[in-house]
Amino acid sequence: MHVSAGEIRRQRPVPWGDLIKRLALAAFHRVRKLRKIRPHPRALSAVRPVPEVMAVDPLAGVTPEELLRVAASALNFAKDPIEQAIARKAAALGIPLCEVEDFRRLPCGGIHCWVGGVPTLLGSRGVMSSLGICVGNVECSPDSHNEIFVAQGSRLLGRLVIRIAL
Repeated sequence: MHVSAGEIRRQRPVPWGDLIKRLALAAFHRVRKLRKIRPHPRALSAVRPVPEVMAVDPLAGVTPEELLRVAASALNFAKDPIEQAIARKAAALGIPLCEVEDFRRLPCGGIHCWVGGVPTLLGSRGVMSSLGICVGNVECSPDSHNEIFVAQGSRLLGRLVIRIAL
């Protein structure tokens, strides 16, 4: 017996609306199931870069502990990972922190606060020079490292070199 395509269509219409609804529902449930799968937190930490303090370079008359104490006090409640690395380094060395008042982030990217009653600035080489603090005699670090300079009053205390390890 020979059946034409027209007869098949007349006998059994294709429910396109139901088919589309079923496919959409299946896709929705698949996406929902995939969203429930989350990687383990330790797997995520292996992917995130971890900053660490590579060098503490104080200038003459300043101890490394004093430089870290001032910087870590100013950045104790920081949320930036690079700034948190400085606070972690000071905590690891057991350096006590000072009282901080009037913490402000500057529009140029630096930080101004009062540490132990003395005005303190933290920032990059460009921030320090734009605020009138000379850092010309301090050598540059390689491109893969970040420098944070620390000054109290108008005196440069030194710099901290931060490396971001992958």
